[in-house]
Amino acid sequence: MLVGESLNDQMIDLAVGETVEVRLPENPSTGFRWHVIADGKPACALVGDAFAAPSGPPGRGGEHSWTFGAVHPGQCDIELRYRRRWEGAGDTGRSFKVHVRVGSRGQGTAPRP
Repeated sequence: MLVGESLNDQMIDLAVGETVEVRLPENPSTGFRWHVIADGKPACALVGDAFAAPSGPPGRGGEHSWTFGAVHPGQCDIELRYRRRWEGAGDTGRSFKVHVRVGSRGQGTAPRP
């Protein structure tokens, strides 16, 4: 399942063994990057982290993606904040959070509105 900013603060359902990919725009050349605040433990585990830069001149933003696997039944949050590393954990005004409900194998469903 692929989720982006349109599912911010929404609940999604997964079954054990399924994955969710969180994909958000990022421009590290400005110093701003997404930082994982809550990684979904213990119901989910971070299994992938990648940044895709577009072709063209330097300084253009790209997309950062994280893949989380559903490993145990239960509920968890995946939360990220967009900030500069050296500015600490203060409020940047940009954050992303998705609530995840993990069911037994075969019990995953579509995102809930």
